[in-house]
Amino acid sequence: MWKIVTLIVIGVAVWGTGSSHAVTFQGLGDLYGGDFHSHALSISADGSTVVGYSNSTTGDEAFRWTSTDGMQGLGNLASSNPDWTMSSAFDVSSDGSVIVGWSHKDNALRGEAFRWTEESGMVGLGVLPSTGFKSFAKGVSADGSVIAGGGSSGSGNSAWIWKQETGLVGLGNETMTAYSISADGTTMVGDMSSPHEAYQWTEPTGSMRMGFLSGFPESLPYDISSDGSVIVGMGYTSSISPSEAFRWTEETGIVGLGFAAGGSSSRALATSSDGSIIVGYAGTTVEPTEALMWDQDNGMQSLQSLLVNDYGLELTGWTLLSASGISANGLTIVGYGINPDGYEEAWVATVPEPCSLLLIGIGGLFLRRRNSSK
Repeated sequence: MWKIVTLIVIGVAVWGTGSSHAVTFQGLGDLYGGDFHSHALSISADGSTVVGYSNSTTGDEAFRWTSTDGMQGLGNLASSNPDWTMSSAFDVSSDGSVIVGWSHKDNALRGEAFRWTEESGMVGLGVLPSTGFKSFAKGVSADGSVIAGGGSSGSGNSAWIWKQETGLVGLGNETMTAYSISADGTTMVGDMSSPHEAYQWTEPTGSMRMGFLSGFPESLPYDISSDGSVIVGMGYTSSISPSEAFRWTEETGIVGLGFAAGGSSSRALATSSDGSIIVGYAGTTVEPTEALMWDQDNGMQSLQSLLVNDYGLELTGWTLLSASGISANGLTIVGYGINPDGYEEAWVATVPEPCSLLLIGIGGLFLRRRNSSK
């Protein structure tokens, strides 16, 4: 009797260690003015801050969201044409204090990378002299001191690294762009064109091509684990096949992650700190159709089905289209979907640690056996 009660109590206690590990789901709303529309694109490693863009009185505008302050617009860089102002936040530092992204500046599609802090507001990072056309910041290190991004001109793309002491420093290859950077700021990932191939870059080794899924030469990386050892993205197995998510390590190379039950496409957009949990979506670049989640034990799954069927969340009226960011511990996920009113809205979901569910399951099993023996 005592052992049974102890197991049940332990299960409940572990579930309750930190309210942030309870199962929750929340729509994040949108900015004031304009159409109702918001997309979450990333989340800080500590799970406190969500960033993305929402429609406001000035058009699409970068935002930050916290549970305390809600959604706040970050503004725009000064524009030569006020009718064409827009911005988007693509990544955020570990504690949410530094946000990076892109701000549109005129009707010729020129834009500039930005770095935002509460003290400085939105500050433009300039453009590479070799491109002179536009720049965008896609990834930031854990402490906010190193930023990875790219620029473009009429002739091609160029990846760059930004530090306070150096400003933008191009990597010297006009067929490269950048998507993400490791937590310590030493390893960047992006793709090279002609054909599009994923690469990783470090200062000592330069850029290293990562290869393709078998069958068709195209691969794109979207995120990298904290230490740079795991890279996730998408590729194709033939010229007419849908995309398939991949996970890369130096030992395995690019490995396809397959599809959710009943699905025929997948893309990996973000990974937990250790590379063990991956999120993304099914569908095409312009038409995501289903948010996905992958881990080694369960493979690729529909995130909405997981939240509803396994965690018991009530999501009536919601369609989760894409999962675009995940906290370092893999317990907080962000993305966007269609809300019960039919509008695209950013959302955040939290799930408990796997051990919590295991212990509760064990406790329930012992309780059922005890009751059945009466």
